Amino acid sequence: MSHEILKKIISEKKQLNPRLSLRSIAAKMDIPSGRLSEILNGKRSLSDYYLDKICSALKLPPQTVALLRKNNGSSNQKIKKNSYGSFLTDNQIEGLTDWKPYAFMSFLQTTAYLSIAKDHPTKALQVEHLAKKMNFSSNEISSLISLLLAHNLIHWVSDRWLPTYENATTGYDIPNEFIQNSHVRDLDLAKKRLPSVNLSRRDFSSITIAIDPKDMTKAKKMIRNFRREFAETLEKGSKKEVYQISIQFFPIFEKGD
Repeated sequence: MSHEILKKIISEKKQLNPRLSLRSIAAKMDIPSGRLSEILNGKRSLSDYYLDKICSALKLPPQTVALLRKNNGSSNQKIKKNSYGSFLTDNQIEGLTDWKPYAFMSFLQTTAYLSIAKDHPTKALQVEHLAKKMNFSSNEISSLISLLLAHNLIHWVSDRWLPTYENATTGYDIPNEFIQNSHVRDLDLAKKRLPSVNLSRRDFSSITIAIDPKDMTKAKKMIRNFRREFAETLEKGSKKEVYQISIQFFPIFEKGD
């Protein structure tokens, strides 16, 4: 495995240079040393993103980089499939902690974007018209495209951008700080849209119930099944606008309150 090869390379380099450390390598990669340790010990996936950073920090020759990529291609870089969509990799999750990239990918599936692509078949023109349609600046659209390209989430085919896959998930029950940040931004977006979107075009609702915490696993499964059925049903029609649905289910009074 590539992470084991990297551990051996780093060990050999340390023998030649005692001042070399995980901390110094991580600093060159611009990541915490703990994350580098997790990668090298197989506790965090070694994505192409991190592999390139490590190779650059260690100044490895092209032939070694090619070998590492070859050994790394079979496990971490293939997007795992599950019944709810494709799992995003760690570096994708880290880079996509805002609602805008997901909104952009969804907009690429709408009839509005198809019209833009038909009338404006070049990348430069599409940036301009996407910005107007989505109420973003041209710089924001360009940055989103660069970000999604870097994470291999969109590609250019003929005269338009296409998502590399329709559905994706961060996975479930993962205590990830970047996922938590994404949830916070989703809540902030919902608060912003509540007073500004006409009632006929939105639905905000909640219910408060008393349950047995032992049924939490059952509750999560029901919510996930609902989300999947909800999306599959509504995405069969003509895609004209991008909507978001958020479901929060949590104890109001924590133990000790």
